Amino acid sequence: MRCSRFKFSMTSFATVSVTALLCCLLFGVNRSAAGGAATQVTTTPVSVTAARDGDEAARSWFTESILLDQRGRELKFYSDVLKDQVVVVNFIFTRCPGTCPVQTAKMSELYKELGGEMGRTVRFVSISVDPDNDTPAKLLEFADRYEAGDGWFFLTGEQKSLDQVTRRLGAYNSLAEAHSPLFLLGNVSREHWVKMRPSASVATLAGEVRKLLAVDKEDG
Repeated sequence: MRCSRFKFSMTSFATVSVTALLCCLLFGVNRSAAGGAATQVTTTPVSVTAARDGDEAARSWFTESILLDQRGRELKFYSDVLKDQVVVVNFIFTRCPGTCPVQTAKMSELYKELGGEMGRTVRFVSISVDPDNDTPAKLLEFADRYEAGDGWFFLTGEQKSLDQVTRRLGAYNSLAEAHSPLFLLGNVSREHWVKMRPSASVATLAGEVRKLLAVDKEDG
């Protein structure tokens, strides 16, 4: 499957399959159907709406990889974390001296901004890219530092499982220090995904989350 056959733009939606969408995320760029030129991700999101291939297609793509949250609970990535949720995903490691603390602090502000939606219709998912160091106990300490409440999952696990998950989210890198700094926002059941730069303001991120929540109301 070649990603370049699908059209992506800063302002319009394209209809693609789940696999096609994540294929393009996997390679880290968005390409136009006409010229194949890479489009930079900015605080104005790159948005796509995937064809509704159904729950089983999403389960197959995102996988049921077993991960551990900050409280040591075993979770199936698709069924227990993503399914039927609007999610905000980022990639972290607790020893990160650079973007991770800044990005997680912004997530904490966003959590407060979204208020009552958190844990009910919206989930935050912070995925460790350094599982050898990031035990559930260390992730819990990290989460407490940013006042993470219900509906905010900090995930770790076996390297193989995390590699599979990050590949499917288009964020795999063998070096923790080179992990993706982007926020990935999605309405999982509607297969509508948006990538945002870490420089996006809390207000901009909150607005995009609310747009994703509105998709259910519009389609309902």
